[in-house]
Amino acid sequence: MKTLNASRGLGDALYLRAVVLHLLERKEEVTVFTPWREVFADLPITVKSAKEATGDEDWHHAKPCLHCRMEEMQRLDQFAMCGLQAGITEPVDLRLNWAPKNAELVKSVRRHAMARPILVFQPLKKANNTNEALTRPDAFALRKSLEVRSEYFRVKVGHPTHLDDDRFPCELDLFGKTSVRDALDICAIADLIVSETSFLTVAAQGMNKNFVCIFSGRGRDSGRHRIMNINPDRIFHKKWLGTAVYDDRCAS
Repeated sequence: MKTLNASRGLGDALYLRAVVLHLLERKEEVTVFTPWREVFADLPITVKSAKEATGDEDWHHAKPCLHCRMEEMQRLDQFAMCGLQAGITEPVDLRLNWAPKNAELVKSVRRHAMARPILVFQPLKKANNTNEALTRPDAFALRKSLEVRSEYFRVKVGHPTHLDDDRFPCELDLFGKTSVRDALDICAIADLIVSETSFLTVAAQGMNKNFVCIFSGRGRDSGRHRIMNINPDRIFHKKWLGTAVYDDRCAS
């Protein structure tokens, strides 16, 4: 039996899903503690909330460490670190095996797209503290990345609790109108995903989608070890799928 948890973000839950899929292939029994039950609803595992923890669990904390200064760990990307933290020594594939459930939504998006390639994005995350403000790229870089891809049918997803909606250009506005599963269903039919570091960048890699990830130049130059570790080498596990854009290098 493996008992796992991860950091609280949705992207962290997607990393955890990939780890769980690997353990299930090894015929292991798995329990996960997570606030994102929807991510694991289709898997034959036990899913619990943090409130259900007794304190006696033999945890494996499948989460990356952005503080670590050990040279051998610095060479690893975030997902590779998750696998090691879960106690897995062999390589783990970042895959989600996500089968869309909302057939009507998928059909509707495709109908509206009218055979145009589909781009999925979300607005920028709200900054709740100084560190988050440093990692948040300038909105201009996201807007520019969307404007130059006008040949795509651009679909906006996300939840207003966590994101600032700054009227980014799109053909289909689903902001605040979808569940987590709905957003992942739309990602599953996307041709391109555009985002700052978020669950969308993890979903893209787990679904083998090309993606553009926008980074903060202020974070890169901050001198803060943890913030500077939020960079393409650490975020990109499937580097062949990703394109990195820094907001201060985005042409006006």
